[in-house]
Amino acid sequence: MSSLRLVARAALLLGLPAFPLLAQQADVSLGAALSFLSAIGNGAQPGLTLTMSGSPSFALRMNGRVAMRNSYTGAFSAAAVLPPWGADLDALFALGGHAFGASHRSPATFAILGVGAGAVDTAGARIVARNWSYGLGSVLPLGSAVDLFLDSRWRMARFVLPTATPRPMRSKEIRVGVTVHAGGGGSRRR
Repeated sequence: MSSLRLVARAALLLGLPAFPLLAQQADVSLGAALSFLSAIGNGAQPGLTLTMSGSPSFALRMNGRVAMRNSYTGAFSAAAVLPPWGADLDALFALGGHAFGASHRSPATFAILGVGAGAVDTAGARIVARNWSYGLGSVLPLGSAVDLFLDSRWRMARFVLPTATPRPMRSKEIRVGVTVHAGGGGSRRR
């Protein structure tokens, strides 16, 4: 089964139960972020985020990122080499405060559970990896339509629990960014 098919199936499993909640009063936010991955030595990877929420305590977020250069090419020709990239689908669960939604947001902490895929070209070979991730994040509203966010997560190289034997390889990622709310579900009650 291809990596993209597996990620798409996992995305459906995460997204389908939440769809009725999101459809009630959807809020959409678009954002830009910088990701710092411990496993890839290419510096910051800029990316885009799209977050959809129907409640102040739950949201779905899609992320994409790409490195500006590929430090793995070495002396080989870089003509057909793509820079490292990655994409994720995350379920976000607020642990306190109102993290999501168009109105009545407050500073909040949220849990992250996601699936993703990434790739890197090394010496003429493309390595594509599926992963899942978990972590924590914080959001700080700056006015009525702009938020700052910070995520910290562990990426698991295999679809097993972090305590599995033998221990699966994992890497750390820090992401910082800003989002702008582009839509809302009309008037909401407090």
